[in-house]
Amino acid sequence: MRGQVRAHVSELIAEHAASFTPSERQIANRLLGDPVATGFASATDLAQQLGISASTVVRFAQSLGFRGWLELQAAIKHESTERQRLVDMAPVEGRFLTAFINTEVYNLNYMLGQDEELEAAAGLLAGCSTLWLVGNRASLFVASVANHFLNMTRPGVRLLAGDVHVTPDQLLDVGPGQAALVVCISRYSQATLDLTRYLAETMPVVLLTDEFASPLLPHATVCLRFATAGVSSWKSSTAAFSMTQALVMAVARKTPGARERLNQAEELWREFGTYSEEQ
Repeated sequence: MRGQVRAHVSELIAEHAASFTPSERQIANRLLGDPVATGFASATDLAQQLGISASTVVRFAQSLGFRGWLELQAAIKHESTERQRLVDMAPVEGRFLTAFINTEVYNLNYMLGQDEELEAAAGLLAGCSTLWLVGNRASLFVASVANHFLNMTRPGVRLLAGDVHVTPDQLLDVGPGQAALVVCISRYSQATLDLTRYLAETMPVVLLTDEFASPLLPHATVCLRFATAGVSSWKSSTAAFSMTQALVMAVARKTPGARERLNQAEELWREFGTYSEEQ
């Protein structure tokens, strides 16, 4: 039980996303998009805004494990207070770095309690014949880091770059016995969603995603989550890269010959003078 992570309303929404009705998904999307305004509205007011019944709003809260909308509101208010507290921890005006670090500590702590999921994901990625990496737009940078280090850990790593709608021939070698690592951070890429659906028909999918209700969740065999809270309009990617590094290290531990492969890479770097010898 990941107590700290599961306490978040966004996490509860993500866990139940696959079973939501269209009306419930409306509520979820509104909550995730504007948690403060939506979370402080009454069930009747929210129902009127969305064109649904107040009883649907109440049932939505109950489906997440709350006794009703009022209890869900209390959880949202608590989370809003905690987020503001992180920003306010900067001692004086202008101490942006302090606020930034406090927020990043929160993002990193969000990853706690996923040890079993990490081990399961590493087992899938270490034991497959070919490992496909998927990421688009901002998520591509995280997927590229994973590609760089996994390629030095094991053979058969392939990064699917660009829009699969334009170059679907990249998928010619997709088949059984393989696995996929998909990175997708809100806003979620339609190309990534389509590609993940396709790959999930053939192979297990490890999903690295944020704290929101990702539409890719129903297609994931194993999911690893990270928070993206920021002190400005920019989302943080710190925890995304940290989770990626943890996963790569776990894969290396489960991959026979990983150390020998890294030694071979070192020999190639020396032979081709890849790195400067000057210190």
